Amino acid sequence: MRMVVSACWGVHPALNCGVALWALSSWRRAIPVGERDRMVPSALEIRYSSPVYDDLWPCADWASRLIQQGGARSARLRMRRSWRQVGDVLRAVATDWLKSGDPLRGEAEAAVVRGHGLAPGLVHETFTRWLRRVAAGELFDLWERELGATDADCIQSLFAVFAGTLAEPAIQTVCHALMMRTFLLGRASLREWGAVAAWMRAVVRADPELGPSVVLATWPTACSQWTQAACAGAEGTLVFGGDAAVAALRAWTPPDRRFSARGHRVSVIGVTSDVAENEFADLAERISLDMVIHDQKGCLSPQYCFVEDRQGVHAGRLAESLADALRMRGRVWPAPPLGEDEMVAWRLALERWRVESALGAGVFAFEEPAGAGRFGVMYHPELERLPGNPVHRFMHVIAVRDGAEAARLLQPLHGRIAAVAHAGKWMDFTAWLGDEWDSADLSIRVCAPGEMQDPPLIWQDGGCPNLREWVRA
Repeated sequence: MRMVVSACWGVHPALNCGVALWALSSWRRAIPVGERDRMVPSALEIRYSSPVYDDLWPCADWASRLIQQGGARSARLRMRRSWRQVGDVLRAVATDWLKSGDPLRGEAEAAVVRGHGLAPGLVHETFTRWLRRVAAGELFDLWERELGATDADCIQSLFAVFAGTLAEPAIQTVCHALMMRTFLLGRASLREWGAVAAWMRAVVRADPELGPSVVLATWPTACSQWTQAACAGAEGTLVFGGDAAVAALRAWTPPDRRFSARGHRVSVIGVTSDVAENEFADLAERISLDMVIHDQKGCLSPQYCFVEDRQGVHAGRLAESLADALRMRGRVWPAPPLGEDEMVAWRLALERWRVESALGAGVFAFEEPAGAGRFGVMYHPELERLPGNPVHRFMHVIAVRDGAEAARLLQPLHGRIAAVAHAGKWMDFTAWLGDEWDSADLSIRVCAPGEMQDPPLIWQDGGCPNLREWVRA
């Protein structure tokens, strides 16, 4: 059964919300509690994951009342559960999902694949790697390192917005909120809903006491007063989304409340001259893995590879090796087909760079066969400024003389770098970006090629706030 709230869409927002509340009231009375969070609604539907707070629906100030009640419940939960006990539950759930052989529970995986346009095998592989680390107890290590073995006095309520992020960051946020015994109201987009809701159902089956701690909801953008009320009512707001969403939510969050956001970022790779050419095949294979895991759509997918090349041949040969590695990857993990608009943009970009190459700009394109997954590798012997990436599935291999030249090219990306993978003995990227690195609190992940898509569970390295940010002074 589905209830689509679309009769008056496009008119005054207040009328939209009134229609939505009326429809939601009828919808929730008609659907059994056990079926409410298993539906797959359209983009204009409202859904809600927890029957614990049913008495709040429908009312205009449900978001603020929900946060008040949830915060009070979280205070009581801290008296009954330690963070170690909650962590044991999360480890057990992760272990159970690994044993099942279907870690995203079928329907949830299909929703993630459809929402992000990813290859099913890659989604399964990356999520399984994440589950292994949770099952191994890395969350315990993180908490002991960040907060010590004692239970810290954390904030009681958190509002999180998951706007188009992947399943792992969304579920990871839920895990941290549960271990803090902090009430979490999560507004999830349709892309994350299936995976996060499936995870919470498993957590509640393992320990029903944790059920009231997390509420997942989806509501239309037109009902902005609900979002504003959540930002104003929660002690902290955490945002995963685009720059426009971050700016709007920051404006709605009172200045005395905690706020942390994760906007769109890019990742880069650095290769020093001491990496021998006979190592290029292995290096290219690892770089290609970082590119294809999320179809080069995520913040942790590299788009630029800087190669220290004083002879003018080093970078070009690495570009050729990378093109070969991508062809092999395409045979093992075929990339999903591009949409019509994406394909047009991809071809236009490729043709533009081919024209630049013919005019002497020194750009050489290596194109993947259409049947083996479509990626492009662009080699730039010299550049005045970084080229834009109009669509995903392009890697720019850029020859530079030294770190100073790379730093100059990277300046337009200052504050927007998510991760840096470096091969060889190249100087630390902190030296590349200079004094601004620490002051900007960029939370950049530094790793080896092939490890970008396997970030640690610590929030700071993932671009989210350090756990200490959620502890009361």
